[in-house]
Amino acid sequence: MLGVKIGDKHTYQDWGLRLLSYSIGMPEPQMKTIEVPGMSSVLDLTEALTGTVPYKRRTLYFTFSLRDLRYEKWQSVYSEIANYCHGQRMRIVLDTDPGYYYDGRCTVSSSKDNNVVSDVSISIDAEPFKHELSSTVEPWQWDGFNFITGVIRDYGDIQVNGSKSMTLVGFSRPEVPTFTCSAAMQLTIGGNTYSLPAGEFQNSDIIIPSGETPITLTGIGTVSILLKGDYL
Repeated sequence: MLGVKIGDKHTYQDWGLRLLSYSIGMPEPQMKTIEVPGMSSVLDLTEALTGTVPYKRRTLYFTFSLRDLRYEKWQSVYSEIANYCHGQRMRIVLDTDPGYYYDGRCTVSSSKDNNVVSDVSISIDAEPFKHELSSTVEPWQWDGFNFITGVIRDYGDIQVNGSKSMTLVGFSRPEVPTFTCSAAMQLTIGGNTYSLPAGEFQNSDIIIPSGETPITLTGIGTVSILLKGDYL
């Protein structure tokens, strides 16, 4: 039975909820325009800051039915679901899109007007993008992997002993990576060299575009490069 995984719980396998309908709202673009006196058009600065379109948050909405047969069972299951995820920030994975997850905060509601079934609704106030289930620094998961279009990106605990050259494969949207270094390093990318301090570090000038990007790491230690993979 199709359902949704919320954190570590599956809506059908753990709670017996039958998925009736769902909607995945598109995030609203954060458009920035300036009216120019004397002109009929406007100056569009939407992509001026980062080179890409910024988006607001999006809403996921799921409706379920629960065959509970009595009011007491409905109250018990409803309370269990609410205690688990109502108001909580959770990772959401759809059975129909198993290679990706959404990150958002849950709201639960339910109603019952007969002794047979009840209605349960779960809405998610989510980040604008869904992400690949396995980030570039997490153990690889074959579940949901597309063997035709998928790319395995394993950028965790890269061993650097002097100098190491490699190629990063970016996702569909440009992304600022997060570096975690065991010791201070240097990164050369696109003809520019950046210093990477020990620990976790981001630099908004370091952007990994879609496609292949050659890089060189210089130093001694390990480096993990986190890319989430952003998709609408």
